[in-house]
Amino acid sequence: MELRITSRRDKPSPQLKGMITKKLSKLERFSTKVTSCQAILDEQHFEKTVQITVHVLNRTVSAEGRGENTGKALDDALEKAERQLKRANKKVKNHKGLPKPVPETEEEEEAPEDML
Repeated sequence: MELRITSRRDKPSPQLKGMITKKLSKLERFSTKVTSCQAILDEQHFEKTVQITVHVLNRTVSAEGRGENTGKALDDALEKAERQLKRANKKVKNHKGLPKPVPETEEEEEAPEDML
């Protein structure tokens, strides 16, 4: 899985990059078909924002988290992305539906011919 970390205002520290990489790599638990993942860090006044975009085969999942620090914003965005990946994975698994039950055939009783 390809990971990209981008910051809009300032350069992220190596510790922050390591933490983000570690947490984003856990998204592979929810879907084995994750091809790439991008995290965009932003800061506006006193609020931190983290946008996560996960590319899965034939699908893109994006989530945004806000918080007073980058860790809380990252956790919020990861929770949203995990929820979306779980829902998408569940839809893929159930797209064929449940198997049809085999109808039970009752043995028909033959009517006696002398009643005619």
